[in-house]
Amino acid sequence: GPGCFVGEMLVNTKNGYKQIKDIKNGDEVYTHNGWLKKVINIIKYNTKETLIKINKIICTKKHEFYVIRKEHKNIVTEDNIHNYAHSA
Repeated sequence: GPGCFVGEMLVNTKNGYKQIKDIKNGDEVYTHNGWLKKVINIIKYNTKETLIKINKIICTKKHEFYVIRKEHKNIVTEDNIHNYAHSA
């Protein structure tokens, strides 16, 4: 979706966490649904858009997130989060 993270944003990779600015083509990163995928394209923007902070994540205002409904907050774990995440 639209929107950008700042370069210092941490990304979970096959070899541990790396800053997004250090990710290269061919690196393997975990997707939003927990799958390990190879990076095939790097897109960098130099923007003057206003940044916001949501739960320690700094991004542009148009960045999309997956959210957990309040009624599921006590049953969601790292192992099942992908069953409960909804686009917002």
